[in-house]
Amino acid sequence: GASAKILFLPRTDPLPDEPSLGVDRYIESAGLAATVIGTVVPDRRSTGYGLSRFQDNPRLDFTRIAQSPGVHFAHARGFVAKTSLTAPAELKALLSLAGGVNGS
Repeated sequence: GASAKILFLPRTDPLPDEPSLGVDRYIESAGLAATVIGTVVPDRRSTGYGLSRFQDNPRLDFTRIAQSPGVHFAHARGFVAKTSLTAPAELKALLSLAGGVNGS
């Protein structure tokens, strides 16, 4: 299939009030909109991350990870999920599952 990228925004201290604010604009201004299918940004309500589709890209379906360890919310329409996981390898595994890729 076509190349796909996920934009990862690392956690900073202090965390901005709205960590995801400006992420879409950055993706578009950097010329990445054709290849980015999702974003991983710090969840301001927990120590984990929010996983989201970029421009509602259907290649990611977060209902696939709803029962995965560390996932505490996945929207029924599959466009967003929240996880307490923070390790890059664990986040990549969740994104692979959400993208329909089996294994690690």
